[in-house]
Amino acid sequence: MELQIVLTVIVVVALLVGGTVFAAWRSERAEDEKRDEKPDRSA
Repeated sequence: MELQIVLTVIVVVALLVGGTVFAAWRSERAEDEKRDEKPDRSA
């Protein structure tokens, strides 16, 4: 039973960290796409 609790906590923490990293990467990529679009609009 203890092992199941430990594994559940590890999985939850991994999902939270993974979700945070994914969200940060996605927002950073969106900013990069905006930067790439700006010169195209002015050209």
